Amino acid sequence: MKIKGIVFLFLFTLLVGCGGGGSSEIVSVTVGQPAVKKICTVGDSNDCRLTEVVSETQSGYEYLNLGVGGYTTAQMLQKLRSDTSVNGEFGSAWVWGGTNDLITGVSVDEIKKNLQDIYNILHYRGITVVALTVMPFGNWKGDPAFPLWGPWTPEKQVQLEELNHWIINEAQVDHVVNLSWVADPNNPFIINPRRDRGDGVHVTDETYRDVGTFVLNKMQNKPSPTLAMR
Repeated sequence: MKIKGIVFLFLFTLLVGCGGGGSSEIVSVTVGQPAVKKICTVGDSNDCRLTEVVSETQSGYEYLNLGVGGYTTAQMLQKLRSDTSVNGEFGSAWVWGGTNDLITGVSVDEIKKNLQDIYNILHYRGITVVALTVMPFGNWKGDPAFPLWGPWTPEKQVQLEELNHWIINEAQVDHVVNLSWVADPNNPFIINPRRDRGDGVHVTDETYRDVGTFVLNKMQNKPSPTLAMR
């Protein structure tokens, strides 16, 4: 059963993007609003780019981005533990992570534990958690420069499906955003080619905007458009 709350959490973990382990950064502040809603995002390079795109297109929110390119859920957890600026002033946290773990061979049980620890910390700090599912990465071919970043395999697909099932049905969070619509309608193992940035794990800015709209609508109990065939 999902926990009811007031804050949403996005967590991302992917290969490239926002650089190394720099300090947390407030990406965008809307000026002139009497009460700006504060949102924290936790994750990897997808989280980084999502935060950048949403901050440019959605008014009335202030975003604190904790995403770091290449981070696994263990690194995300450590960063959150050490950052005391993430507190009850934030109405929600968006958590999007797990891709880098799956690519590098981390067990599903370990990923679940790390994610739930992240969710628990956010809840303890009085923040509502929004968990995003992991996107398919069947077109990821690996990186020869980094042997640990292996290519997609059928075994990793099984792990991805197990992890997403847990996020949707068992994780103790306030809201879940299921990103299955990002997949190719004809092949659920890969990102829709029209949404794929080109490496099999990152998406286009248009898709990041769609993800942001989807999450904000979820927060406001508004219906979201049908996106699967776009």
